[in-house]
Amino acid sequence: LSVGYAFGKVSNLFSNLTVTLTGRNLISWDNYRGYDPETNSTGQSSLFRGVDFGNVPIPKTFQFGVVANF
Repeated sequence: LSVGYAFGKVSNLFSNLTVTLTGRNLISWDNYRGYDPETNSTGQSSLFRGVDFGNVPIPKTFQFGVVANF
């Protein structure tokens, strides 16, 4: 999800000012209770599908950006 807003000219300081906020992996739309529904501990085998052996959870990430033209 990404949201941005361009303020345009802001006084005599900025000829253009844009602010953005981006978020990744904010919500999962499944009933999976493990850490990472995209991995399988045994590779291609379906023997242990859905079993997380030491997998790191998918992190939620946020990014804030500012673009300023003088």
